[in-house]
Amino acid sequence: MKQAIFAGRLGQDAELRYTPDGTPVCGFSLAVEGRKRTEEPTWVSCNIWRERAEKIQPHLKKGGFVTVTGEVHVRTWKDREGQLHAGMVVDVQELTFGGSPQRQEPTGQERASGDYLTDQQIAADRRRQQAQKSQPQTEAPFDDDIPF
Repeated sequence: MKQAIFAGRLGQDAELRYTPDGTPVCGFSLAVEGRKRTEEPTWVSCNIWRERAEKIQPHLKKGGFVTVTGEVHVRTWKDREGQLHAGMVVDVQELTFGGSPQRQEPTGQERASGDYLTDQQIAADRRRQQAQKSQPQTEAPFDDDIPF
């Protein structure tokens, strides 16, 4: 199995499609930057399959930064003029939201592995984080019985 990890920004909102047998597929493209900022990005096509596709698609928006891990395939196709093309496609097994090349830590704990986060789970996590931030920090009570 050829596994790879790519990190980049989505070039457009993810698209949810269905195969002829009804299997959901969420497709999106990542712009992966090279070592030099002056280089053109490498575009990587990604697919997420089945139930995970339907769950994650609403969260994949243009410009969002994600890291994907998956199996790499070479896909060939003919365009409308009959020209043969080939390109790399990643079947995503793991996807992590947030972070950016400029920042070391990801934003929040919006990690999706196996079962992807739903809208309700993301909203609940954000509410929990906001509640923790708004609670006053209390110091531990002072203990006068320290023997020294």
